[in-house]
Amino acid sequence: MIRDCEPGCVEHYACRLRGKGLQVSPRATPTKTLNWRPTPFEPPSINAKIIYDERPDGSKMPLMNPDGTVVRHKQYREHEHKIEAIRRNFANSNNPE
Repeated sequence: MIRDCEPGCVEHYACRLRGKGLQVSPRATPTKTLNWRPTPFEPPSINAKIIYDERPDGSKMPLMNPDGTVVRHKQYREHEHKIEAIRRNFANSNNPE
């Protein structure tokens, strides 16, 4: 902490530097945000992505909800295990519908 001393003080190291015309940079002082990095996040537009099922022949089909709407990225991430279990059961069944 830099003390408020009289001009010409030579007792403290910071006062001697100030007398020479050198100032302590704010970057040299410790702060909580010195090495702060913003947390990575996914933009809201990623939730609008449509999830596709890639077929062996290279074609892509969107995954569909029972009501006929497409499955979006957010919904897929929330119910990923359930959706993948249904896809596995359908792929392994002998009676494709």
